[in-house]
Amino acid sequence: MIRAIVFDLDGTLVQSEKLKALSYAMAVQRLRGLPEPDARAIEAYREIVGAARDVASRDIVESLGLEEDLRPLLAQHDASEDGRC
Repeated sequence: MIRAIVFDLDGTLVQSEKLKALSYAMAVQRLRGLPEPDARAIEAYREIVGAARDVASRDIVESLGLEEDLRPLLAQHDASEDGRC
């Protein structure tokens, strides 16, 4: 008999928001060839914690002005700015 069910609602069992923020900071680091993760990406993510991944990504791209840095990657991966391939 099932007596209990536990749902991990992001932050209940695992503090994933800090890891998501760090992953964005590391992505910007790699994209721009920085010596360390970009703290501005962490701050930008804090402003939109809980947003859907596509919303968060677009917000960080806009906040940090990453559009030009990403254009070569869009072409390389045959992707569009709206996320469609």
